[in-house]
Amino acid sequence: MRLVTFSTDHGTHLGALVAGQVIDLPGTYAAWQRTHVRSSALFSDSQSFPTSMLHFLQADEATREVVDHVLAFAADPNIRADLADADLAFPVDHVTFLPPIPRPGKIVCLGHNYCRHIAEMGSPLPQYPC
Repeated sequence: MRLVTFSTDHGTHLGALVAGQVIDLPGTYAAWQRTHVRSSALFSDSQSFPTSMLHFLQADEATREVVDHVLAFAADPNIRADLADADLAFPVDHVTFLPPIPRPGKIVCLGHNYCRHIAEMGSPLPQYPC
C-alpha cells in the first residue's frame, strides 16, 4: 500500500497509488460503499473514513481493513475508469504530491541521520537512513 497526500484543482486529498494512478481514497471509499450495501454501517457518527494521512495513521485495525477492501476495489481497471470519470482517479503527472503529513507536530532527528555527523564520529555509514 502506497499512501500519498496530493492536491488537484479540487483541493488536498488522502490518496493511494494504484496501478500507476493516484486515487482519492475517501471518494473511492464512497463509491465502494455504494456497491457494498452491507458495509453502510461501518463507521459510526463518532468516527469516519480517514480523510488525511494523520487520520489514517491514527485509525484502528478495522479501518485499515476497510482501506484494504477499497484498494482491492480500485485495482479493477473498469472501476478505475469509472473513478477517473468521477474525478477520483488521476494520472500521476496530473497531481501535485504534498508532504504526507503537511504540518507535523514534532520532527525527531538522530545524529545517525546525518552523514557528516557519522563521519565526524568515525562510525561506519548505516545502509538506511542516511
